[in-house]
Amino acid sequence: VEAVAVSPDGRWIVSGSEDHTLKVWDAASGRLLRSLEGHTGSVEAVAVSPDGRWIVSGSEDHTLKVWEADSGRLLRSLAGHSGSVTAVAVSPDGRTIVSGSADRMVKVWEADSGRLLCSLAGHMDRVTAVAVSPDGRFTFSGSGDRTLKVWDVVSERLLRSLEGHTGAVKAAAVSLDRHWIVSGSNDHTLKVWDASNGRLRLSLEEHTEWVNAVAVSPDGRTIVSGSSDCTVKMWEAASGRLLRSLEGHTDGVHAVAVSSDGRTIVSGADDRTVKVWDAASGRLLRSLEGHTSGVHAVAVSSDGRTIVSGTADGAVRVWEVASGRLQCSVDGHKGWVNAVALSPDGRTIVSGSNDCTVKVWDASDGRLLRSLAGHTGSVTAVALSPDGRTIVSGSYDRTVRAWDLASGESRVLFWSNAAIFSLALSGDGQLLACGDVSGRVWIFDVVA
Repeated sequence: VEAVAVSPDGRWIVSGSEDHTLKVWDAASGRLLRSLEGHTGSVEAVAVSPDGRWIVSGSEDHTLKVWEADSGRLLRSLAGHSGSVTAVAVSPDGRTIVSGSADRMVKVWEADSGRLLCSLAGHMDRVTAVAVSPDGRFTFSGSGDRTLKVWDVVSERLLRSLEGHTGAVKAAAVSLDRHWIVSGSNDHTLKVWDASNGRLRLSLEEHTEWVNAVAVSPDGRTIVSGSSDCTVKMWEAASGRLLRSLEGHTDGVHAVAVSSDGRTIVSGADDRTVKVWDAASGRLLRSLEGHTSGVHAVAVSSDGRTIVSGTADGAVRVWEVASGRLQCSVDGHKGWVNAVALSPDGRTIVSGSNDCTVKVWDASDGRLLRSLAGHTGSVTAVALSPDGRTIVSGSYDRTVRAWDLASGESRVLFWSNAAIFSLALSGDGQLLACGDVSGRVWIFDVVA
């Protein structure tokens, strides 16, 4: 099975396979409803129209095919690619289809007629993923050339391409003014990108192992990073100059955070400790001990009084910064806690775990308020909107989801063709940055 998609109402699933067929399944019972035959090569990609009335498939036979969902009848075949069609997407209004191919091209088609509207050239390797913006104007494509490209479909113009990392992007953060984004990668580097055009500004290359975590000071002047080389490093954001290296952890650092006043840095590591540092001097203020396994996530309350940490043993712990006292510990996850976040008012904790769930906790007593299920892979990153009403999560299932905190309902914001490792929201909640295992960084205007 090479591809799957779910109907908008969630009642049926369509899969594409190396056996040249698409199969439609009843989601509740698992019963096979129909088999769609017509391709002469492996079916590499499938998508469903927003109204659920038709299915589009892409194949090794170089064609796209559009099928009536209820009957399985072939409506039309779209020819134009000179290589396997590896990715397909449908615009939110259902009027256009976007395809990506091994021929390195992205093509946009009129759904009703099958007419080719435009061909977008620029990738240097096979196109492996495509997506369409909510307003249908912008198309996003990912490729084996390790780039993400953003296209204006109306003008057929390439807007930006983010490329530079040669390894998985493990961490991302956005400056408060939304002017730039910083990413950290398995390639041992941090990279600073211009948010408006995707241009690479700086590459920071002092770490000797994977960069697992990044954070930005509230004034935007300092970048903080944590690495498997056991160090926390502080960088001048404008120049990329290394300001200082904080040494004290005895194992890989997986999490960093900066207090809202910029005076304190917090780090968590595989040595089972959370460490609190003075940002001005780099001096270690205190070491919080009590975890029974590696610390993979940390967050600081907006008033700087509370630290939340998450670990590989599935625990979430709440600490008092001034005294280092453990306030409460909750054990509700059944897998590693990869990410934690605090609401702006400090009353709510959000955590993401290898058990595929996002959990919401009362920060005062550790009471579980809600368990959010929807991801089908480990939840690797979580963030809260500035108003505290929305949770954004990223996962190994290659999706970024937005959750309504009050109702627990979610929607998929973005599908990647690789596991999402990191995400960050800007201070005003308008810009979202994501990093995936293939080394790409994605930038979204959340309002759009």
